[in-house]
Order: sequence, then structure tokens, then C-alpha cells
Amino acid sequence: MIILIFTVVALISPPVHGSLSTAEHESPLIHYTKLISEEHFTAGRPLLLMLPLAEEDSINKEVGYLIEELLHTSGRWPVLVFNTSYKMNENMYTEIYPHSSYIILISGPCKEWEEHISGLWQQLYELSVNERMWLSRNPRGKYIVSVMSNCTHLDKNHIARAILNHLWFYQVTKAAVLFLKSNEHGGNDVQQNTNDSAQGTYLELHTWYPYENSDRCNPDEGTVPVKVFTVRNLSDIRRSDIFRGHFGKKLHGCALNVHVEINPPSVYPPKRIWYNNSGYHNVYEEGIEIELLGIIGNALNMTLDIEDSTKIEYRNVTPSIYAGRHATYSSALDYLTERTRGYLSARFDWYTPCAVKHQRWGRFFKVFSVDVWISFALSLVLAVITVRCISNYAQKLHLHESNSYNNTFSVTTNITAVSLSVSVNTQPRSTPLRLFFLCWVCYSVAISTVFQAYLTTFLIEPGYEEPIKTLEQMLTSELKFGYIDE
Repeated sequence: MIILIFTVVALISPPVHGSLSTAEHESPLIHYTKLISEEHFTAGRPLLLMLPLAEEDSINKEVGYLIEELLHTSGRWPVLVFNTSYKMNENMYTEIYPHSSYIILISGPCKEWEEHISGLWQQLYELSVNERMWLSRNPRGKYIVSVMSNCTHLDKNHIARAILNHLWFYQVTKAAVLFLKSNEHGGNDVQQNTNDSAQGTYLELHTWYPYENSDRCNPDEGTVPVKVFTVRNLSDIRRSDIFRGHFGKKLHGCALNVHVEINPPSVYPPKRIWYNNSGYHNVYEEGIEIELLGIIGNALNMTLDIEDSTKIEYRNVTPSIYAGRHATYSSALDYLTERTRGYLSARFDWYTPCAVKHQRWGRFFKVFSVDVWISFALSLVLAVITVRCISNYAQKLHLHESNSYNNTFSVTTNITAVSLSVSVNTQPRSTPLRLFFLCWVCYSVAISTVFQAYLTTFLIEPGYEEPIKTLEQMLTSELKFGYIDE
């Protein structure tokens, strides 16, 4: 689905009168831009087209053709047109999906090329800070910068180097600058396939590969940091490795600017070391993030230029990495930086004494709870009273009950013997007393079986005291405990 609203295009792009035909308005540069886009841009991913700041009739016709006939008709990408000189409608939606590719058009009089480079800076800056676009800014995308003004007397290497340097400031690594050049050798060098190349012209494509060697740490450094490809047809586009953009495992000693904030334990204050004839220098050696950066720097063979971001003299240097920052608040850096995955977390740990084994004989008194022991003692008293009452009742009825059940001491002895699984001296004779004795024997057997089973287990393995599991248990355990103020 194409997300290109022509009412928006009509507002942000100057009006183009009349119909646009391929033969009349298609310039070779626009044609090459379209071919490179179709060959290297991922289909179905958002494409951002940034219009030039200069407003010229010829340029407007070429831009209109690129929008309407090439990008829109091909239907390969969702297209978003952006113009920094036009104030976007406040009702427009906020773009949040990352752009996969970019086409940036720049144009203007050849004698004012320094202003055009400043215009490119303005375009990139607006793309980064615009409240509706910055969320979708993608420095890892593929960038095509088409220079629509054909200035033959200017050094195109110098212009391409300045453009790539501006893109590098915004961490763009996959970029190509397109220039249209006249064919100096006439039509003999032009390929026979006129669909791929315009008669008498060819494309000069400038790009660079970061950290390919020690002279290519920056597009603006080195003798020839820019690679130049000559493109005359589609086959040349396919052969040219213009969007390689990946880094090797070694950065050949190139320096990366790192800004830090003193924030232990991530970054500790630096050590001041005196260098001959150069004064004191701050050397950062301690801190979790400093050590981590050191490991990465050694593995990738890169030099780390670490400075304090709070110092005014270093604020004009754009760093590649920020360290020592706790991203707990929103700041202006959120617009231009990408946070790493968090690794520092704070948590509370509490420790309790190890569980202690119970005393073996101490468990003898803990087989049953206190309530059960009290209930058992009361049952003994009630049993003695009950037996004595039944015995007295039997004598009144002349049931010939044994005299041993008329004495309180003898009754207590017999009841205790039954509870301990010991036989009594004299068995009861009356039926009521026999029935009660049968119930008491069953009760005593149940209590004795449970008690002996648990007692045997505790004597073999007494077990451990219940450990403290909750904060409430710790507070009620009468143990002394402490904590660290930090």
C-alpha cells in the first residue's frame, strides 16, 4: 500500500502545471536514482523522499516526475515526502515506523555550493528533531543523495566528501552521492541499451567504507577516502558495492569520541597525568563502563578519546558513545542517541540464619501441640471420674464389681496402664464398665500409635527448625538484624 497523499504533496511541493511525460521531464539523474532505488531499497519498507530547498521550475518538474511517475507508479514502497521549508500540518500523524531508505535531493546555483551543504545540514537536522519524524529516523538505513545541479567546474570529490561527512555526523554509514556527468568521449562509450543509460551522459557515484583502513576513519580525513564508481547502465549498478556499510572486526586504530559523566561505579574520576610539553591529561581507568569500553576497544583495535561531557570545552565535539549516564529522565540526548540495553539494576537482598536441627529428645515434647497434651490430660481425669462413678453405680445395683475400681488410686493406675498399652491387674466385671473400658482402649491405642510413629521418626531424623521466610517472621523472631545505610 502506498502512503502517499497527493494533497500533502501539493502543499509541500510547488505546483507542477500540465501532465508530465517521461520523455519531456525525466532527467538522467532522476532515472539513475530510480534504478538504484529499485535495485538496493527493500520493497515494502518505508521510503522517505526529502525535497530540495531550492525552488526552480526545472527542478520542480523533475521532483514531480520522480514522485508521481516513478515512486508512486512502481508501488514498491510506502512513500513519505518531507520538505523542511514547509510547516507540516499539526493534524498530520506522527511517524513511528523506522524508515528503511532515504532519497535526499539537493540543488541550487553552482556558485553557492557552500550554502547547499548548509542546506543539507538543515535537512538532516530537521529530520532528527522534528517532533513527528524523529521517532522513525533510522541512521542504519540506506541513503541516496542526488545532486541535481550539474556543476562541471567544481571538484565533485570535495562536494561528496562534505556531504558524506554531514551524514557521518548523524551516524549514517550506508550512503551514496550521485552526480550526473557529461560523456567526454561522446556516444561511443555509451552502452547500446538506451533504457539503462542516457545518451551522452553517465553517473558518477561516490561512497565510502568506514574504518576500511587507518586513512578512512572519517569521510573528511585521508587522502582519498571517497570511492568513485562510474555507472552507465543497470549492470554497473548491480556490480557496484555501494551499500556495503558494514564494519570489520578491526577499526585500524581509528578514534571514537566518548563523552562520560562522573558517576560511580560506572565512571570514576580520572587521573591527571603529565605529558612532556603537552600539560596534564585526564586518563579514565576505573569504572564498570570504562573497563567495558576498554575491552571493546582492544578487541576492535580502536582508540577511545574519552572526555568529560560536563566540561564546556568538549561540548562542541560530537561523541559516538555516551557513558556513565543513568537514563531515568528525558533529555535532549534522547533525540539523537540510541540507548543500549540496561544492565545496572538495584535490588534488596536479605539473609537469615541457617536452619538449626532440633534436639532429638526435645522433640519428645513436641510430638503433639500443647492443646493436644492438655486435652489428653483432661481425658485421663475424666476417665478416672467416669470409672469411679460407674463402679459406685454398679454397687448400688448389686452387680458384683471388683473392689479395685472403688479406690481412686487403683482406678487411676488402671486408666494410666491402658493409655500406656499395659494390661490392668483386675478386669472389669459389669457390662457398663466393660463398654467404657473398650472405648478407652480404642482411644488409647489411637493416641499411642500416632505418638510412637512420630516419636520414632523424630528420634531418627529430628529435622530442622522452620526457617524465616517472610519479613514479618523476621521481625517477630526476636533476632537481631541490621542493614546497610547505602
